[in-house]
Amino acid sequence: MLTEGSVTYDKRTKLLGYARIGVTEYWVVSPDEGSVERLVLRRGKYVVEEVLMPGDVVTASRFAGLEVPVAKLFTPEAPRKSKR
Repeated sequence: MLTEGSVTYDKRTKLLGYARIGVTEYWVVSPDEGSVERLVLRRGKYVVEEVLMPGDVVTASRFAGLEVPVAKLFTPEAPRKSKR
């Protein structure tokens, strides 16, 4: 999941490493934008296959039957229990 400090790492450094070892699909989850980018590896480079928003369902080509409603990725945090 992207955070302010991880954008460069997640969208550049990590992608290069994953491409080198052949990871075929990579999701970039952006809470600020409420989106999921699904990138796929083609000829050694990632290309954006689709950008999904709440209301969409993201699927993974390598995992038949896996369906994740994008809205579920952005549900508000549950209240934290206070420490006593």
